[in-house]
Amino acid sequence: MEPADLETKSKCSPIMRGGFYLHDSTKGYSHGCIEVETRIFPLLRAFNKATKNNTITIKVKYNKGVATNGGTKI
Repeated sequence: MEPADLETKSKCSPIMRGGFYLHDSTKGYSHGCIEVETRIFPLLRAFNKATKNNTITIKVKYNKGVATNGGTKI
């Protein structure tokens, strides 16, 4: 994954991290990746098939005061 634009990239500064993935998890947490429920993958495949796009922009929004690890349902 890469920042979608310069604004997003600047929000990641000064420490630029990379090598993130979009994945499900049975452990309930992630070390920097975006953790999702398994049901998203068929939806992404269907979107790709319908649009023929090779890239998808995903906006990740964190809610204030809510933990960002745990709770993934498999």
